[in-house]
Amino acid sequence: MAHVEPDDRWYHWSQHGYEFRAHIYANFPEEGSEALTDSLLNAQPVIAWELQGNAVSVSVQGVKSITISSETRREVISTPTVIDHNFGNVFISLSHALDHHTIYIDYDGELTRIGYSWLVDTDLARRQFVLEPGTYTFHVEGVIGEPDLLIRHFRDREIVSSVSYGEELSSQAFSSFTISVTSDYSGNSDAVEINTAN
Repeated sequence: MAHVEPDDRWYHWSQHGYEFRAHIYANFPEEGSEALTDSLLNAQPVIAWELQGNAVSVSVQGVKSITISSETRREVISTPTVIDHNFGNVFISLSHALDHHTIYIDYDGELTRIGYSWLVDTDLARRQFVLEPGTYTFHVEGVIGEPDLLIRHFRDREIVSSVSYGEELSSQAFSSFTISVTSDYSGNSDAVEINTAN
């Protein structure tokens, strides 16, 4: 009698208001199959800043370049987010917004994920950054459109503070501006320094 491979297995579950899907191919090694299946069916609580709804959002529009540094002056790296993850016999598919990037801090070669960014509007050159609570400095240069800046702090998925600097940026010629955001949920310690054009 010929040996018949079992069918591929699909898992779909929700946790903390997010939906997850996983596809395990039929030829997945038997020795790891039970442990993987158990981990998918018995998902443990995830304690993460994005799932808890605590974050800082910085939306910048109409500038050429944006660089970010952390409070400790560590390098902040932005890399395009991979849409499809194929781990040998396990395939996980994720859908993301336009030009989605994952943001990391480089701790001496070890990358720690601290947030995401995506292009909200191509025509306006508007990019939104959502980061875990912390202190970050954004430096932006070069005007290529109508400038705008919106900083929001979230706690437990609720907007705690929201400040727009669009009027200040539109009313003067500038060469660059520096944004310092803090982990203070009130946003009272945030600062924006506008460097006027010569």
